[in-house]
Amino acid sequence: MTSDSNSARYTTPSTNAAPYEGPITVTTTKTATPMSLIGQPVSTGTARVTVQNVTYPNTVEKYEENGGDDYFATIAPPAGGKFVLVEAVVENAGSQGDNVYLEGWVKSKLVDNQNRAFDTIRNVYQIRQNYDRMSEELIGDLQPGFSVKMYYLFQLPPNSSPRAIAFIDNRIRPQLMAYSYVQI
Repeated sequence: MTSDSNSARYTTPSTNAAPYEGPITVTTTKTATPMSLIGQPVSTGTARVTVQNVTYPNTVEKYEENGGDDYFATIAPPAGGKFVLVEAVVENAGSQGDNVYLEGWVKSKLVDNQNRAFDTIRNVYQIRQNYDRMSEELIGDLQPGFSVKMYYLFQLPPNSSPRAIAFIDNRIRPQLMAYSYVQI
């Protein structure tokens, strides 16, 4: 990216280069937005996301299907690892409904202090915080103008500290859309 004398310099994850490679200091133009903070909404495509809280639970409960004998299993991160649980409110600011729980619409990544990107755990809808509300709060897709609380769970290695969570509207080709970042 070229810069001019009116460019601002922010310490933010690069949003126009290959995802999460190299340092995350980037020269941006006036149209760039610095990293948001917890409690401040960020927009990405047709979603508006507000991170409300970040916790580090020792274990989480995950719904397990077992041929009719379904249950919640208590799981822990891999040996030496840690969980990061991000609580957010996702609002549909678009013109059609979409499924927020399967991450087909709003995709998230956690960026650590070493500029590595971590995906949410697979089937994030199965963690208890999402599963219990999925049938109570959201029948079908999240419709335009409505919002829902969503929990994103990540697991990190012991030498890692979370730095930011990134969101993107997964329906828009990544080349056309930049991640929106929240500092944690």
